[in-house]
Amino acid sequence: MDTPRWSQMFNNLINIHDFSRVFEKLTQRPGAFLKRILGGKKHRVRESWAHIQSPPTQWYDIPLVKERLNRLVSGDPHIDHRQYILARHLEGKSGLIALSPGCGTGANELGWAETGVFARIDACDLSPNRIQEASRMAGQKGLSQVLNFFTADAHGLSPQPGTYDVVMFEGSLHHIDRVHEMLARVKDWLKPGGLLVVRDFVGPSRFQWSERQLQVANGLLALIPPALRTQWKTGELKKKIFAPSRLRLRLADPSEAVDSASIIPALEEQFRVLEMKAMGGTILQLLFSDIAHHFCGDNPIARDLFDRCCAIEDLLLTINDIHSDFILAVCAPGGTD
Repeated sequence: MDTPRWSQMFNNLINIHDFSRVFEKLTQRPGAFLKRILGGKKHRVRESWAHIQSPPTQWYDIPLVKERLNRLVSGDPHIDHRQYILARHLEGKSGLIALSPGCGTGANELGWAETGVFARIDACDLSPNRIQEASRMAGQKGLSQVLNFFTADAHGLSPQPGTYDVVMFEGSLHHIDRVHEMLARVKDWLKPGGLLVVRDFVGPSRFQWSERQLQVANGLLALIPPALRTQWKTGELKKKIFAPSRLRLRLADPSEAVDSASIIPALEEQFRVLEMKAMGGTILQLLFSDIAHHFCGDNPIARDLFDRCCAIEDLLLTINDIHSDFILAVCAPGGTD
């Protein structure tokens, strides 16, 4: 028996913080919550991502975060990752065919379609609701001829080898299990000279945050005034950050960070990494979860706190005290077969 592996599986299987979360869900929508956890794995994933609109509760909802991520990728807060990749890796290209597994409501794919370099983007998601919304938006923007949205499980895809010029995972690869297997198949789907683009979470699988992450994030949380720490859903004060239990994540959304820690090793093993940009989020994601709405406006105190927190994350990343939990990677077929 592989003792370390079994130990890791049962570490933080359940914790006391789960009870308050479960009670909150039961209080808000008891029928929907029970239906989700009693359903099968695929049903729970589909139900977790059936919504179309989301409140501004996550770190990436903060406009300043979007500028920060642009700066980390391109060096300019106004040049996003698509513009950067087009200029650096796809300059002069046109009529490209792309695949985007796990597209959600299609916002990223709409952005890629608007660049004008793609003749077709095939994009799938497990949620029929999200695919319906993505198709509606494509029609509204006059991009239905480019964007082909359809409902499918990423592991169920079977395109012909050499079909695509670009395969992209925009926040979706960390929801796909058996990452090594998935990327091995992606390599076959790419044309010679094709590119794999990954902009995703690559931190601890199942969000099992390191002690250092929790130490820093909780230290910063304690410095934020109570008025900026009330949570979106409940209005209760966010007092402590903790790693969710493995059991709660499996019951709520079995796909969440299911194999995220394997993403970078799999990329380096199976592809030639042309470049990999660190996008941080190691501290900021934990810190601003559920309280991001306080940092979306023009409050000067919130702005100053946000800037200081970014500076601390940057310092820790620079001295290798922590590793970036989000990356942008551009890769070409290669690596070890």
